[in-house]
Amino acid sequence: MRARRAVGWLLLALVAAALFLGAWRYGGSLLEGIESFRRSLRPSEPLAVTVIDVGQGSAALVQAGDTDLLIDCGERSSADRLCSELAASGVKRLSAVVVTHLHTDHFGGLVDLLGRFPVDEVILPDTPAELLPTNKTYERLLDALETTGTPCTVQTKPQTRPLSEDAALTFLNGFLAAPGEINDTSLTLRIDCGGVSFLITGDGERTVEARLLETGALVSADVYVAGHHGSNSSSGQSFLNAVRPVASAVSAGRGNDYGLPSAAVLDRLAAFGPVYRTDVSGSVRFVTDGVTIRVRAAGIDDELTPREG
Repeated sequence: MRARRAVGWLLLALVAAALFLGAWRYGGSLLEGIESFRRSLRPSEPLAVTVIDVGQGSAALVQAGDTDLLIDCGERSSADRLCSELAASGVKRLSAVVVTHLHTDHFGGLVDLLGRFPVDEVILPDTPAELLPTNKTYERLLDALETTGTPCTVQTKPQTRPLSEDAALTFLNGFLAAPGEINDTSLTLRIDCGGVSFLITGDGERTVEARLLETGALVSADVYVAGHHGSNSSSGQSFLNAVRPVASAVSAGRGNDYGLPSAAVLDRLAAFGPVYRTDVSGSVRFVTDGVTIRVRAAGIDDELTPREG
């Protein structure tokens, strides 16, 4: 028993020393020391985040350990493409599907996906009754959820969920008390693996970004999936200054009618690092061991170094 206690105290001493050295290294607080220590840990399993090319829409596949999780599903017209990508990535069952908000270019593909893959849970945003869609795609989604008996959760508060022993998904506090439109209900998600992080904000516009900054949410991330398909209504300069990504991804359709991504947003993103676009390179896959980030897409094979501190 005494020997076991001695080993425990030794481990605690080593952790404390690591935290102190981390703080000393960055000339900062103990919290910064904790952050540097976290970044020094190399996970036993990699994390992959694939921004899937679903045309003018959004879908991102997160794979960690035994967990396959999908964030948004594109339009219903892109369901075949989405399901093919999932199958090619080895997906047989989805632990969860997160719908960031109820626009059809984010949830439409879920209507058909529910009939092709088992889904353990669908996570939906808290949407006021007056903002709920009245279109047929939404009605068909409700029918599909009822037919398959898929459990649904309405996300109303910040929460962290484990993805594997080494990775976690966090719903950040970007919740607005009185959203004025559907984009204002967008869930914002941070994904962490070792010292590498990803940020996905759905179609959250500057009101959501301001809320995230106001609440002190941890928005700093190595890879940022640009809000609202690269629209100038999102990715404001003050928000990007807080995120400080080393790379960004934009999900947009080739030659879309909206002129997205915005040239102004591309300029703001490029100031921080490379920008990967589904309308140019197709699906973009990021794989990390918690220390480095490998990026693969059509004609792309890059390695990124996460920022320090």
